[in-house]
Amino acid sequence: MQKFKGLLLTATLLALGGCAVYSPHPLPQAAHFITPTHAKESHPLTMVEVAQRAVLFNPDLEIDRKKKNVSQAQAFQAGLLPNPQFSASIDHPTNSGAGLINGYSYGLTFDLLGLITHPANAAIAEAKAKQANEDLLWQELQTVARARLLFVQSQMAGLRVSLLSKARTSLNFDLNSINAAIRNGDLAPDQADGDISVLLDIQSQLGAAQRKELTSLGDLKALVNLAPDAPLDLQGLGAPEMLGEAATKQALKQVVANRPDLVALRDGYDAQEEAVFKAVLSQFPNLQIGFTKASDTSNVHTTSFGVTLNLPIFDRGQGQIAIERATREQLRAEYQSRINQAESNVAKLQSEDVVIADRIQILETAMVSLKVRAVNAAKAARSGDLSVASEMQFIQSWLNRQNELIDLREALWTNVITLDTLLASPLHDTSTSDKDASQ
Repeated sequence: MQKFKGLLLTATLLALGGCAVYSPHPLPQAAHFITPTHAKESHPLTMVEVAQRAVLFNPDLEIDRKKKNVSQAQAFQAGLLPNPQFSASIDHPTNSGAGLINGYSYGLTFDLLGLITHPANAAIAEAKAKQANEDLLWQELQTVARARLLFVQSQMAGLRVSLLSKARTSLNFDLNSINAAIRNGDLAPDQADGDISVLLDIQSQLGAAQRKELTSLGDLKALVNLAPDAPLDLQGLGAPEMLGEAATKQALKQVVANRPDLVALRDGYDAQEEAVFKAVLSQFPNLQIGFTKASDTSNVHTTSFGVTLNLPIFDRGQGQIAIERATREQLRAEYQSRINQAESNVAKLQSEDVVIADRIQILETAMVSLKVRAVNAAKAARSGDLSVASEMQFIQSWLNRQNELIDLREALWTNVITLDTLLASPLHDTSTSDKDASQ
């Protein structure tokens, strides 16, 4: 009996020796923003600097990093061998018969199928941990792309605000000049309605551009986890650096090996391969073996060996094997589709970039003469050599082309950023210290 008690105490101490200690971790009660030193920097931030800070401080990425830690913990758990089962009991006689003693029994049971499938379980968890790490890298690339797009949107909105503000003030394009033209007889009252409508349209565009600039800057602050009232001064935006056809083809050859989402899909496929293998192993009978040492109340000692066998008569694991194999085929099809999409999207973006770049070049050439004509029209209108209505037409034509040019530049930047993400290309900075450099 003393031997039994000693064994029970040893088993209990071993079980409790490696236990973790619980400590509470309460939820936060208020908003918490990161205010890093870059918020106080004297120089405006470049696109690359903003993207780097988004990776470092984005709260959604922080959640993804915690998820990766969960996957690593699951991999650690799966790597542990299954525990044997220990059982113990004691029998105390309730009558007072002579020669009766306390009986006892204790034993160990091992699940052999758990040992057989353990390597597959460990391999599945390890592959999923690798997949979580690559998924995190892909989310970081997506965050970089989002930061760059918001950077572009805020800059383009700022250019539009500057353009429309100058058109309303510098070019004498306001209600006072229209009313003066009516009083001087240069503009018929019935013609003024169209001119006022043009002015209101410009003012409406200006308001929309101002809201777009505020929204994009606010979204960018949220992306880098800055407080809404924190300063965020951005450098001006230059022209995007476009990959040539040869460089794009070379990058496309490496995209399968380098792009994190494709690597993550391969890791997920490896995990599923192990899941299929585990399902095949699991079809074998589940065998449990056990050893028992016992003594009854009459002081008869026994040692026994037991075997429990699960007979695969009705369920031989065919259903689970079919499920795992079908899941594997689904992942294989998804992987092939993702590769096809990458190549198709790259080709589409390249074709669009050629058209957009050509149109930008044509507009930039035409804008030189259009601006001169608009300025000359404004001077002629002030000297009385040109009607206000004609001046309006010149100004509106120039504004329309400028707006189109800003739209095209934003579209080109969007395509370049998307292409960089698709190819997992490294960041390159094209900022300029002059916000009007792209005009």
